Amino acid sequence: MAVRMSAFAVVGFLAIGVLSGCAGSGTSAGADVEGIDPRDVGLARELQSLDDEIAALDHWLSDHPGHFTSRSERIQVMIRWREAIERAEVLRNVDLEHPELHARVGDLYRQGHNLDVPHAAASAYGALTRCLSLARDHIECHFSLARLFLASSPQYAPRAEHHLQRIRDLIEPDSRPDVEAALARAYFAQGKRSAALRQIDHYLTLEPDDELAQRFRNELLIDVQTGR
Repeated sequence: MAVRMSAFAVVGFLAIGVLSGCAGSGTSAGADVEGIDPRDVGLARELQSLDDEIAALDHWLSDHPGHFTSRSERIQVMIRWREAIERAEVLRNVDLEHPELHARVGDLYRQGHNLDVPHAAASAYGALTRCLSLARDHIECHFSLARLFLASSPQYAPRAEHHLQRIRDLIEPDSRPDVEAALARAYFAQGKRSAALRQIDHYLTLEPDDELAQRFRNELLIDVQTGR
């Protein structure tokens, strides 16, 4: 049975010094790849394989810095990441006008930033903004950009909030727990602790069994009440 990853772990709450813990593995998407003609079976399979590898790599690379138990583990993750980005770059070069290809390259470079690969953040930003120039409502590109901003510096948290709010607008009346969790982090990074607390409470209405979120909420509530 696959271990379900807390959305709070996915969006990097483990790395901001409030909580500690380990993330589980990601989940695989279905057979159809959004944005790809289902008749193009070869490309759909390649992108599905990349999506699976990105999800697996997020076990270590959900935020900056990456989470490793040893130097050898970090080396093995680096090898896997380099193989994945090489595959993604080859695919992108086949069709530079395809937003789905820029989306995968950008998300992998986001992970490269969390591995401290030189210039990976700039490469991620370039690929993801190119994706949005081709498909301005591409939800996953908005989400990957938000994650990149949150992993880079608190000064970029307002930009992360912008992309997350855009996703909310695009998918309403539906909601995504990972987006709601990321919004809580964006508020927290901006020092908006009361807003972050309200956002966590909203997230917990969607994911009431998320123990990581419950622990963070309890600690943040003490901070808000004591004015720390």
